[in-house]
Amino acid sequence: QACEEVPRRYSGKHKKSFQTLLVLMKVAMCTFVVLLGGLYVAFQVLYTNSSIANMVLGLMAAFFLVFVVFMYFSFRRVVMHLGKTVKELPAFQMAKSLTRSPWARALLLCFFLPCFPFVAALSFVNQLVRKARGVYARSSKVEPAQTVPDDIVAPVQEFDAEDDRDGDDGGLNSNTMTTIAISAAGFGNTRGSLATTAGAGSMWGEADSLDPAALRLTPRVHAVMVAIRKWDWLAVASKVYILCLLHVAYNVAPPLTNVGLSWMRRAVAHWPFEVIVLMTFAGGVVAFLCPVVPGLTVYIFGGMVISNTCPPVGTDRGFWTGSMINIVLCFCLKLCACAVQQKCIGQLLGSRLWVRQQVGVHKVAIRCIESIMSKRGWTIGKVAILCGGPDWPVSVLAGVLGLSLVQCEIGTLPIIFFVAPCAMSGSLYLQVGRSDLWTRSASLMMLCAIGVNFFLWALAGWAIQNELEQNLHQLSRRLRQNVELEWLDYREAELKKLVAFAWKDVAVGVRSLYLFGAVLHILVCHSMTFIYSSLISNFQVSDDINRLEWLSDTFFHSGGVTDSDQKIVLFSRAAIVAMCIYTGAWMFYLVFAMWKRSRVRNGGDIARKDLDSREAAWKAAWLLEVEEEHAREAMSTSEPEKECDRRRSSEKLNVPYAQPPGSFCT
Repeated sequence: QACEEVPRRYSGKHKKSFQTLLVLMKVAMCTFVVLLGGLYVAFQVLYTNSSIANMVLGLMAAFFLVFVVFMYFSFRRVVMHLGKTVKELPAFQMAKSLTRSPWARALLLCFFLPCFPFVAALSFVNQLVRKARGVYARSSKVEPAQTVPDDIVAPVQEFDAEDDRDGDDGGLNSNTMTTIAISAAGFGNTRGSLATTAGAGSMWGEADSLDPAALRLTPRVHAVMVAIRKWDWLAVASKVYILCLLHVAYNVAPPLTNVGLSWMRRAVAHWPFEVIVLMTFAGGVVAFLCPVVPGLTVYIFGGMVISNTCPPVGTDRGFWTGSMINIVLCFCLKLCACAVQQKCIGQLLGSRLWVRQQVGVHKVAIRCIESIMSKRGWTIGKVAILCGGPDWPVSVLAGVLGLSLVQCEIGTLPIIFFVAPCAMSGSLYLQVGRSDLWTRSASLMMLCAIGVNFFLWALAGWAIQNELEQNLHQLSRRLRQNVELEWLDYREAELKKLVAFAWKDVAVGVRSLYLFGAVLHILVCHSMTFIYSSLISNFQVSDDINRLEWLSDTFFHSGGVTDSDQKIVLFSRAAIVAMCIYTGAWMFYLVFAMWKRSRVRNGGDIARKDLDSREAAWKAAWLLEVEEEHAREAMSTSEPEKECDRRRSSEKLNVPYAQPPGSFCT
């Protein structure tokens, strides 16, 4: 009995440890979601208060670096020892699919490309020092104590072998991953263990053996460079262009939008108050229909206009009455805008198969979000997604998915806790010049809105992971009604195979120009991030439109505006140069697009005709497979369900029930 108790006790400890690991992975994924939400919130605040926006961006950047380092050093040994078990977790599968997608790799490239020369130079110098000290000559003599145990090598090799079977060639190969993982476990790299990565004497070589002393970079950096070289650069480079376009749009659109709203605020100042309220509501609906204009700007604008014009004008009573009216107006505006976006845009787009396929309504991720948002009433996940997510994408997605408008509006009602501080911050900005109390109150309202948004993003990330863990089988189950979307996916994949060409097939000149344009876009985006105040001035909605000047006489902005009557110069000459470089770099993309079109034109027409002729047969075969899967699932679940029904019936009748051995019904 004592011998049986020991395995049982250790099994319980293992189960508790694994549950703790699950919670840690979910917290890590939620943290990553909060980081994305922080970037979104920072871009929203950039429209109204650049100082707070810069503070949030700086905190997010520092926290992101710490988070990446923490994740790497905390989970690498866990994945190494529990590789197969961890890979089956929904949270790990989601993280794995995200990191292997071209979007994630393009985002990583956009962040860290400027650091590459410094890392390469540091690695090169480090390698020279190692050669001078004879580190590799000494490490070739491995003592018996340095032999890597089989319990370290076997799990890692099994884990890497499964990665190889996944077919992803964009990461490190199995031998390279085993080498790095063994090194991370505390056992020194030897010449023999490194003899499986890439070719000697070249940073990009790929031979069967490798002498670490012959590398120009350190073995670890060399292995990473080989992995990056295997990325699908055709997909990654195109995503870089799109991400940079979004970044430039979110940096250039705020000052231009603020100029327009400032002009509008001055134009309606002498209108009747009722007309101002109606015009603010109508203008807010139009602004919500534009994807790049966040709702925060609309709430701030309403607070500045309505609080300043509510009768009796110029009194505290009029100010506070206008502030309360603006909160109610913005709340109703948000609900109305969600209805318009969902019904007039999302539902119209959702009627097109191509749009539904591109959105991925039949994929696990979107089906998970649909499952959360389709629940009736208020749930934590539903409220977090509807209230904390980006305004335009969430409402349009609800329309594409065909969700109930009434239920979505009910789930959006708690948005009042985000609208109220945003609207109040706009009203309080009118009183900034009176005393420091008003300035601090306006900033406090803005920080409260940011905190609410962070909290909602964290709840959304946690709810999505819970839904994946509880209903992964149902969410990944193929459905008959998605046959058209599955066919479009298959057709697109087959077209890529039939007319596909690798990165090495692209002409050297075209390939070089294509990458050069992407590099220019990334450098322009970094300039707009780190020296934004030297390129574009901080023109806010509360500023007088008469103080505006469009172009500066100097190359960079020399400093901030200190006098209330001083002119605000919007763009410096450096900003114009940066925009010209960015626009000119699109010519390199057009060169690649024209080359690609001429390459796939003839073969694509023949492939499309061949696939169209096989459409009916493929759909019939796919539907037959789905029917067989559903039949097998029904047969496999029928007996356990009957057993549970028998047990429940026995409990109702107070009759003892003999549970069969190995039964799952508890």
